[in-house]
Amino acid sequence: MLNAITRPSFAQGSIGIIGGADGPTAIFITTQVSWPTVGMWALGAVLAYLIGSLDFGIMVSRRMYRDDIRAHGSGNAGTTNMLRTFGGKAAGLTILGDLGKGAVATLLGRFLVTLVNLNPEAALVGAYISAFCAVLGHLWPIWFHFKGGKGVA
Repeated sequence: MLNAITRPSFAQGSIGIIGGADGPTAIFITTQVSWPTVGMWALGAVLAYLIGSLDFGIMVSRRMYRDDIRAHGSGNAGTTNMLRTFGGKAAGLTILGDLGKGAVATLLGRFLVTLVNLNPEAALVGAYISAFCAVLGHLWPIWFHFKGGKGVA
């Protein structure tokens, strides 16, 4: 069963989220949104993509072992290959880094919108956009020729 949550945004209309028991499924905007808010959504999206493009598997393997994880095992820079190749400590750092970059990107997107718009729904939309762009950065990182992870973490 779907439910719709809408709240007025300072007499401009509404921003809402449609969702069910499994979480949000869509975001809708029923009015014009101010340009500063749209600008912060866009800035959050770009920064989140760049943060998501950081590959912690490669960074951990290069820093700790002076080696590239992609030259071993499955050739993937993910946590499973790190676990099989370098052990639990490297795998743990990799998964913490990947989860952390998603959290940082999401919080950054939300924070940027609150700088120009105090509407909590607009900030939530900024968080969703940034989270999505961080996953895109993880899957197709600009730093590693658009060959990234599988997006599991």
